[in-house]
Amino acid sequence: MIEVLRDKDGNITAVCEWLKFNRDGRLDDNGDTVCICEMEINKEHRGNGVVKHFIKTLCDKNPQAVRAFWWRESKYPGRGHRFHSVEHIKRRSA
Repeated sequence: MIEVLRDKDGNITAVCEWLKFNRDGRLDDNGDTVCICEMEINKEHRGNGVVKHFIKTLCDKNPQAVRAFWWRESKYPGRGHRFHSVEHIKRRSA
């Protein structure tokens, strides 16, 4: 699925592709794990809480979600996946 973030003028500032998985690691529309697979952020909007915004939006859209993760291999080569509880994400995004 695709999520788009726009500025107040309606211009696209960021886009992410995301999926839901179940506890067995299989794609599942009713899954409890949200994964951001790809993300592109306009240069002018980097560092403005875009990742937090996407995670909070996706968790709000998926009330069954209990955890979320994203993986930035290009920025942090060799670093593994990091799972975050939805409650933790909501507290940090408030």
